[in-house]
Amino acid sequence: MFRLRAVRVAGVLTTALLVHPQVEAVERVVGSDASYATIGAALEVARAGDVIRIRPGTYRESLQSLAPGVTLQGDPGGKVVIAASSGVFDIQHADIELQNVIVDGGFGSADALKVRTAADRFMLRGVEVRRSGHDCIDLEAPRDVTITDSVIHHCLRTANPDCGEEPCPPVVRCDDNDCRRDAHGIAAGAVRRLRIINTTIHTFSGDAVQVDADRGQPAWDEVTIAGCEFRLAPLDADVGGFAAGVVPGENAVDTKTPVVDGPPSRLTIRDTIASGFGGGLVRNAAFNLKENVAVDIDGVTVYDSQIAFRIRGANAKSPFRAAVGLRNVVVFDVATAFRYEGGRNTIALVNSTIGRDVGQVFDARASAPGTVINARNVLVVGDALPPQITGATNLAISARGFIDALAHDYHLSASSPAVDRGSNAGEIPERDRDGRPRMVGETIDLGAFEYQR
Repeated sequence: MFRLRAVRVAGVLTTALLVHPQVEAVERVVGSDASYATIGAALEVARAGDVIRIRPGTYRESLQSLAPGVTLQGDPGGKVVIAASSGVFDIQHADIELQNVIVDGGFGSADALKVRTAADRFMLRGVEVRRSGHDCIDLEAPRDVTITDSVIHHCLRTANPDCGEEPCPPVVRCDDNDCRRDAHGIAAGAVRRLRIINTTIHTFSGDAVQVDADRGQPAWDEVTIAGCEFRLAPLDADVGGFAAGVVPGENAVDTKTPVVDGPPSRLTIRDTIASGFGGGLVRNAAFNLKENVAVDIDGVTVYDSQIAFRIRGANAKSPFRAAVGLRNVVVFDVATAFRYEGGRNTIALVNSTIGRDVGQVFDARASAPGTVINARNVLVVGDALPPQITGATNLAISARGFIDALAHDYHLSASSPAVDRGSNAGEIPERDRDGRPRMVGETIDLGAFEYQR
């Protein structure tokens, strides 16, 4: 590595080129019988390129990064738990990677995992983050963060000022929205190029993913969610200050943007399932897509929820709108599939299936004048299409057109009237909801699933 440093020679300030010899990366082993008894001791001496390998066990430490480019890796041969009610990790440097550990926040008063703005290129791989009394993961505004192959759960906050032990001291035994406080699975500020991949987030009192609560400048951008599962369910026991049977959370994904002139914040969601966002302490929407956003959705399934997709521009008078494109979407067992409000929005719905037990396909609010809906190759289970979907390229059919609509299997039967009924005009998805090729035959099928001959 080369670095320039100012050097004073004979009263003259010059610039000298310093050459640092390459230092070989070191593996530092942590464990009761290893070189380092604590993770903190290994972090104190670690330098860029070092790997801290942690042997199985429980480590009660509150940690912060002290140098960039360090990898912390749990031993794959056993369980590594790092627990602290005052916050487990505070990541302050770039190029830190955390692998194969359990981060346990003990329902304490701090975020379990804090990632600071300077912590660009942070990587979380194969990690379980749990039992946080605030957000499980809080991202300030770092860039190029990846969270992959992980599980995030029991991010629960009530009106209790602190809850540093289990069971949580019952200052309240929360069973209504007055005592609920937001604790998100992942809370992100003005991030850029955040990737959440193959990750499950469940049991939280805020949102699975929220960006950006402060509506900061510059606005967040290029957030990608792919291969994920977001879910809520009634708690099976008192936990984190909440009563058994309560569904404490709000949304799977919630976006907030600055209400100022500027390009939209971009969000991509792929191959993701959301369920359980209804009947809780808050009237829920699985995907709460708000304000100045451009959202690209492909291969998403929503069920057992109040609202599948809530699409809301900044407000009725604002020039900012929510622009949402949806392909290969499957929605069933929801009160409302699409609710739009708050200004002139655009919704493009292509090759999607609206299944059984949907109270209403569209809920058009008065605050959304001029919202444009373009629907093509959409398949609805029922007697008639909703008035927002017209034209010969969309169709309402009975449950007999599917393999087993009663069990919410919306693959097309061989005799389905949806086979070869679509329009090849416009942009055609390359794959269906299963990831299989479209255009089996000369004409595309209707709905999210292409019939595979």
